[in-house]
Amino acid sequence: MRRGLFFFARYSQTMNTSPLSDDVKEALRRQRRALDLLEEHLDETYQAAVSAILSAQQIVTSGVGKSSFVAQKFAASLTSLGATARFMHSTDALHGDLGAVKPGTLLVLFSKSGETRELIQLLDVIQRDHVRIVSITSQRISTISDRADISLLAPIEREFDRMNLLPSASTTTALVLADLLVMSVSHQMPDSVNVLTSTHPQGAIGSLLTQVVAQHMHTGASVPQIAPEATIEGAIHELDARALGIVCVVDERGALLGILTDGDVRRLVERGVDLSAGSVASVMTSKPTMISPTATLHKALHTMESRQRQIGVLPVVDANILVGVIRLHDVVRAQISVGADR
Repeated sequence: MRRGLFFFARYSQTMNTSPLSDDVKEALRRQRRALDLLEEHLDETYQAAVSAILSAQQIVTSGVGKSSFVAQKFAASLTSLGATARFMHSTDALHGDLGAVKPGTLLVLFSKSGETRELIQLLDVIQRDHVRIVSITSQRISTISDRADISLLAPIEREFDRMNLLPSASTTTALVLADLLVMSVSHQMPDSVNVLTSTHPQGAIGSLLTQVVAQHMHTGASVPQIAPEATIEGAIHELDARALGIVCVVDERGALLGILTDGDVRRLVERGVDLSAGSVASVMTSKPTMISPTATLHKALHTMESRQRQIGVLPVVDANILVGVIRLHDVVRAQISVGADR
């Protein structure tokens, strides 16, 4: 064992003459180029594949070697969307598992070369009258792509390593294409969020989809709030005292009129505004982004992040009455606590 490791170390020292950082940068350039090529080659067959997945009674994926891991992940992702999907090893298929390929099945084959012998053997025995084939290969012309009903190309110029041997760019690009298909399928499902809620009762996805803002928001005396006639200086004092990154401006009924955040104060300082004079109403954001206490944590996270300038804290309102605030930190902490309990 030691002798083998010594040989490998000596071999690596003699072959690797350039700094590792150069190798990594070149590999990243090749991957970016592969993704550019993927974008260039996406055409109407991509939408045909999405439609085939949506209409299939079941999806069976297969691949050999490193491609099998991409096929397994693809099947697992489709299953999480409620599809009847499974991975089938091509060798096992020829020894009994072929019975899983029933009429109405969509068979998705992953192969870099498109000439994988085991997959071709599988195609030789499959009952084509009742099964549709989608191929994902890195070669435009191949036996498998020619025999598929829908042929998708995951193109690369070469693998990452100098000898162009290690499956790297090919598997990454195939995985990206598979993930794009899953994304497109989910976008065309009107109830994808409900499906994910039922299929992910635990973990990070489950915590975002099943827990609501009311469970994690700050309420009562901990909510920083101030009257509109209060001074800017008073609002800043409230910001500092509560340390939640926000002060909410409310009327005598508790209705939200506006907010002032730590970021707002920094921008006021940059503009040279006199913070010792004037009311908070004169500088507050009068139409703030807000959220309902019954909204999911996923909705809260999406609301915070899907903006040109991301938000770190949201006022929580019910019928325009302020009931609390929730921070990005609170959402992250909820996910961490789920992971710690598992």
